[in-house]
Amino acid sequence: MTNAVDLPSTAANQTAKRQRFRLVAIGAGLYALSGPGQTAGFSVFVDPVTETLDISRGQLTAGYLVATLLAAPSGILLGRQLDHRNIATVIRTVGGGLAVALGIAAASPALWMLIIGIFGLRLFGQTGFTLTSSVHVARSITHRRGAALGALAAAGGAAITLTPLIASRLIPHLGWRYTWLLLAAVVLAAAHALAHAVATTPTETDPTPASDTRPEPVPTGEALSSTVTDRGSARRRRAAFVVVASGYATTAAIGTALGFHQIAILEERDLTASAAAANFLPQSLAAATVALTIGRVVDRVNGRVMIPICMTLLTAALLAVRLIDSTPTAILYGIILGSAGASMGASEGTLLARWLGTDSLGKIRERLMATIVTASAVGPLAFTALANTTGSYTNAATATIALPITVSLLAAFAPLPTEAAT
Repeated sequence: MTNAVDLPSTAANQTAKRQRFRLVAIGAGLYALSGPGQTAGFSVFVDPVTETLDISRGQLTAGYLVATLLAAPSGILLGRQLDHRNIATVIRTVGGGLAVALGIAAASPALWMLIIGIFGLRLFGQTGFTLTSSVHVARSITHRRGAALGALAAAGGAAITLTPLIASRLIPHLGWRYTWLLLAAVVLAAAHALAHAVATTPTETDPTPASDTRPEPVPTGEALSSTVTDRGSARRRRAAFVVVASGYATTAAIGTALGFHQIAILEERDLTASAAAANFLPQSLAAATVALTIGRVVDRVNGRVMIPICMTLLTAALLAVRLIDSTPTAILYGIILGSAGASMGASEGTLLARWLGTDSLGKIRERLMATIVTASAVGPLAFTALANTTGSYTNAATATIALPITVSLLAAFAPLPTEAAT
């Protein structure tokens, strides 16, 4: 029989679980709104846009690169706003910006205007909504943060795939211009609703200082020792950021390249364009499952091992390209690729909070996002050049394996902040 004294505790636990679920759900909604600015969301527009505007895939890829590179430093301002302004206000601003960008892209009569639209898609979509989503959850939830961020990556990542799935069905009926306009209306309405939800949902209270990696003040007589300690701590913090940024940037560059050229890659492996587009679904399902698992794992293991785990999955995805010879093997490839992206996305937020704290999380993540956006911009074009040099996308994928292996070695030997025993 349950003791009466246990009932309040049980009720409090249930309330806390519902609160955590609501916070993660809001974050997932924000993540989902990044869909039109993500590569997967843009990829289904590539063929109809190039046909209408009479431009080549190479020209569009180059324009995509320019727009994304310009968006990378601009995204730094968004991170600073998250540290100094109400997050609900930032969400409304980002939503309005993305809606305007979609409108510009839809109205584009030529490549130059489309590049302006893509700039907005990458700035407010890929950077803005993913940044607000992760910062919102990382700051709002302190108990089992890894599991929460894993759930965010799972739900948000799965929701992102709705954009290419829905858009690919609307484009034949509405055309790519009206499809983008419809997405603009959805983004604007959903952003306002989620901003209201953020403003009215209570968050957890962190029982310990977020910046626990900073050294405590010491007596004057220990100034020299403190200076050495400060320098060592700063060096480890910088190394921690470099390790996380290298892992995420590598995943972003390769994942974006494979996603941008997915239809071409799978057609090269003798699959149809429709079958290639459908491969986004198994990627999303795998990503959701892996993100939930990795989110729980990262709460329990030393952070140093997480980056090599993510890089191993990315290496396996690159190797799997050469094995594609049928729909089942293409699905297997999609599962591995989705798992690689989800594992990195589900762990990086926890690793940053664990090693660098949450006091300046917006500033930290703005730098990370600038790195990721730049990597994702360079990825498709570099992969195209590598494919032209090696003779095929398959050979390019095999040659790219050197990148995740290098990042794994960096994570294994870099001086990182000491972690508390788990």
